[in-house]
Amino acid sequence: MQFIILGAIIVLVLAIILLLKTVNKNKVANAAKSGKTDLCSSMDCVRCSAYETLLKSVQIKLNAFLIQSPSEAENIERLCTSVSSRFREKVTREWKLSGSTQQPHVLYLQGLTAKPWHSDMYMSEQNILRKNFAEILSEFQRVEEFDCGWTTNRVPTGSWHVFHLINQGKVVEDNSSRCPQTLRILRSLESIMTENVFGNVFFSVLDPGTSIEEHCGPTNIRLRIHLGLQVPYGCVQLTVNYIPTEWVEGETLVFDDSFIHSVKHTGSLDLTCTRAVLIADLWHPQVTLAERSTINYMFSSRQNSGSIATTDNS
Repeated sequence: MQFIILGAIIVLVLAIILLLKTVNKNKVANAAKSGKTDLCSSMDCVRCSAYETLLKSVQIKLNAFLIQSPSEAENIERLCTSVSSRFREKVTREWKLSGSTQQPHVLYLQGLTAKPWHSDMYMSEQNILRKNFAEILSEFQRVEEFDCGWTTNRVPTGSWHVFHLINQGKVVEDNSSRCPQTLRILRSLESIMTENVFGNVFFSVLDPGTSIEEHCGPTNIRLRIHLGLQVPYGCVQLTVNYIPTEWVEGETLVFDDSFIHSVKHTGSLDLTCTRAVLIADLWHPQVTLAERSTINYMFSSRQNSGSIATTDNS
């Protein structure tokens, strides 16, 4: 009898879990269909569904580019190899067999220096953000008070909210108009990535008790820079490639988010404030100008783009 009762409890628990997943999935889908922006429409928080669709057109765009500019073939040889389906399948198998902690699932550009932390890189960009900390913090604090413009990403526990100024290469006009100085400062960074779907600029806010599970970013062509804005002491941790660190208000971190990484805010709701950082994507310094231009064309953030993007903002 005890085994029968235990079995019935297990079945009931599994049914409840399945029901909750179904309800949450339908909630996300309905939010996307209705055009609501208060809930991320991604099913896994890595926002890869749009990338999968985009990958289908990348090879066609690359072929068109080479027909238009055959003399560039030599300059983008490793990029041509990297976007081929055969190469992607090969490296994916290798990652799985080796248990690699770097697994960019959309674009892996071979030959780039691979290390999780790059705090010694882009000192000029880091200094600019540190110098303008007070101005960026002031604009963040103004938009933090309003619900409009914020989206909520799905996480296992807690709440994770983001406020995009640039979302997958596209300027979010309403949000950016409320943070004009922050956008100006970010656009002044020599290596800011803005013209393709891998480039983002946003405020990221974690409530106490929030966990972002281990995941890898979509590409290794970018480095991600963080500026600490509001950081409760001793209870918020960023772990990259199993190396933990903590943010400091007014200080920057630079890392390669194609390595496995996660975040935890272990503070309590009644005693601890939220964690807030500014996040922006920069070009990996070893991506050449020719490769940047071609990537901007192949992974353009502009719909129906028919021209090759320039490298003016690289």
